[in-house]
Amino acid sequence: FPVTIFWELAEVTPNVLQAGAKGDNSTNDAAAFQACINYLPNGGAVIVPALTYAISTALTANKGVLLSGDSRADVSSNTNGSTTAASPRIRWTGASGSTMFTISPASVGDVVWGGGAEGIEWDGAALAGTAVHFDNCKYCLFDGKVRNTTVTAVKISSTSGSVSNFSQHNIIRSLEYVWGVAAACQNSNGLTIVGNGSTVPGTQH
Repeated sequence: FPVTIFWELAEVTPNVLQAGAKGDNSTNDAAAFQACINYLPNGGAVIVPALTYAISTALTANKGVLLSGDSRADVSSNTNGSTTAASPRIRWTGASGSTMFTISPASVGDVVWGGGAEGIEWDGAALAGTAVHFDNCKYCLFDGKVRNTTVTAVKISSTSGSVSNFSQHNIIRSLEYVWGVAAACQNSNGLTIVGNGSTVPGTQH
């Protein structure tokens, strides 16, 4: 193989800035995030530096991909959860009711092992329905903060599950959820756990 191919194969921890993300809170950085996710066909970590990224297209992974923030700012004493410290932040600018990031198997009945999101603040901007969705996953991790989603902050489901394979052992290490002041977010939930409505009841998690 050419030397450049060897270099590409050696890069096991993609960084969204290296993939072209701007992190300027206005440019749609979804393509850069998705390129990093797709670069890891067998799963792995994607580094998200401490900037604010706007995305208008949903991010999807069908392997255990972990979006990993390189720093963390916790909720301040402000009741709406405002922060002054720099932290990786992903803000939704797309269609109402959408899910910002979904980990789901390529085929119904399969299971995704690992992956998730850590050290990132997800801002639904009173538009996104859900920030992060683990669909038929095992040992996925969420550790971070969600703001302003209209349905739920984090959803764990077996929508793509079967009677023998369904979501189990997922880890919510820390979930800070604040809905801000938007009326559209006032009835939203921090965490939702559901089955698939047929072969997997919501209790089988």
